[in-house]
Amino acid sequence: MSRSLETRLRRIEERCRLVNEFGHLGFGPAVRIVTHSDEDQAQQLAALEAAGQYRPGQFVIAWRIVDPPAYRRPNA
Repeated sequence: MSRSLETRLRRIEERCRLVNEFGHLGFGPAVRIVTHSDEDQAQQLAALEAAGQYRPGQFVIAWRIVDPPAYRRPNA
């Protein structure tokens, strides 16, 4: 893993920790989800809400999994 990616992940983890620490400010603890699309995010939040683990308006940290762009080889 590249150093810049590790740095960004550490920064995100620190923000998550702060949000969870200061959840008493009305935000509640952050909900973390990994998604592939907007529809997937909506489905996951609905499932968490049904399970009582998410309230609308609660802070959400969502990571989007995306496919890298296709690499085109130049003609030789």
